[in-house]
Amino acid sequence: MESTSKKTFKPYISATDSVAEFTVKSILIGSMFGIKTTILENNIIQTTGSAGESIAAGVALTLPGFLFMSMAEEGTRIGETYWRMKTFQLLSQTLIWNIRYLENSAPKAGTCSCLDS
Repeated sequence: MESTSKKTFKPYISATDSVAEFTVKSILIGSMFGIKTTILENNIIQTTGSAGESIAAGVALTLPGFLFMSMAEEGTRIGETYWRMKTFQLLSQTLIWNIRYLENSAPKAGTCSCLDS
């Protein structure tokens, strides 16, 4: 059965309304305090925030890759040195955990056993 009643689309802002989209208020106040103004100004605020997050993520995720691919002065890749250091750090930490476990002398919260004399 088909329904004879049709729903008409009513936009939030009609085509005859004149609402400012890109204003100084939307950029300054919206970026500083997150105060929402009209829906069109809010759209600009959210788009600006999203673009900023994309740029920050691109820098944070891309630059370490370039660092690992770059060559050091000796002709080795910087990433190779990083993985050697990371392996040494993990082995050292495992050794420390094992020593503390075997001696049953894990320090209590708020104390440092290295300062005991």
